[in-house]
Amino acid sequence: MTTAEKVAEQLKTKGYAIHTTPSGMKLHNSQSNRTEGLDALRLHYIKLSGNTHYSKAIENQLISKLPVFYGEYFNPEDAPGHVNGAGLINRYQRFTPTQPAAIDLTLWHEYLNRMFADATDRKVFTQYIAHMLRHPEQRPNWHLVIPSDQGTGKGFTWSYLLTELLCEQHITKYSSFGDVWAKHNCDWEDKILMVIDDAKQGTPITIERLKTFESEKRQLIEPKGQRSRMVRTYSRILIFTNLASVLPFQEDDRRHYVTHRIKHAVDRFESSAFYQDTMIPWLKSGGFEAVYQWLMELDLSDFNPESAPRCAEIARLAGQSVTEADEEALLFIEKHRVFSASAFADGVPSMTDHTERHTWLQAQGFTKHRLFKLHPTIPGGYLWYAPELDKDTAREWFQSYYYPKAA
Repeated sequence: MTTAEKVAEQLKTKGYAIHTTPSGMKLHNSQSNRTEGLDALRLHYIKLSGNTHYSKAIENQLISKLPVFYGEYFNPEDAPGHVNGAGLINRYQRFTPTQPAAIDLTLWHEYLNRMFADATDRKVFTQYIAHMLRHPEQRPNWHLVIPSDQGTGKGFTWSYLLTELLCEQHITKYSSFGDVWAKHNCDWEDKILMVIDDAKQGTPITIERLKTFESEKRQLIEPKGQRSRMVRTYSRILIFTNLASVLPFQEDDRRHYVTHRIKHAVDRFESSAFYQDTMIPWLKSGGFEAVYQWLMELDLSDFNPESAPRCAEIARLAGQSVTEADEEALLFIEKHRVFSASAFADGVPSMTDHTERHTWLQAQGFTKHRLFKLHPTIPGGYLWYAPELDKDTAREWFQSYYYPKAA
């Protein structure tokens, strides 16, 4: 084996491949998701071989021995960086330790005890995250809901801890339930975890719609400028909320596990200091590697991805969220899929505040737009339309319902 062939094997082990683009060939690293010019091969060759002699012939040998790809695909069942027979590279990434793991896990267990005082909640959360990292291809049929007081550690959990463990690429955050089923949401294709953070209170329609997305193993995506297509999805859903009850759960709910509400160990100042001054420095000094190793070794023998554990909080919360205003609004939107703000206000008299109505509609996935700017007979003001409609179908619905002669 020549020196160039040995270096090429080392580069492959480190995740390097050749990306062929319309503008030429690039050197891509699947572990860091970074791309360099081919001139970087010279530096890698000198560093790995210890030989300062480099030529075009050596460059050509390296290129001939590295995988070559033209596009991407996503499949956590395949190895990260794998190039398939169609010349596509797997963009799935797995956490890769960059330093020795910290030996003392005291802070990790303190974090878990702060977040989940209840031992069952603690077990469910850690098993759920461990299963996600070890079996990303096995999407559970149930998902987590974590209520908390403000500043108790949810932001640290998703934006720092889970984001790092998922290599920053396979996690996304939404601020409303409507974002989950937005028309052009393509996150279903390559996200392992979807975090819904601080969404407004949902309704029975919200939870029923959410359940369809939580249970289906394949989802329809509609990338802008491309044809819609069905994709297999691996996305778990994690809901963080400060509300007492973010969704109107039923006692027989099988799609969610709700933890007990997280509270401060002392107060928000002490909590902030714990995460900023203690946990983050520890994670940066081998803590991430220690947590990852601990999760990879956690016992999952009694974890069932098909069925959520029994949850006392579900029974307690069942039915608490539905108000008279919710019921009025639900009846209205069942009959009206496109409407003006004034029509909604008239149809839902119990919801008296404009901001409350606006927020409620957004939580159901409704979108506001001026659909008829230049129409000769239909007013050009803003109209709300349902999440399953786009602008064209919303116009058709509105015209046929309110202005059949103009349709």
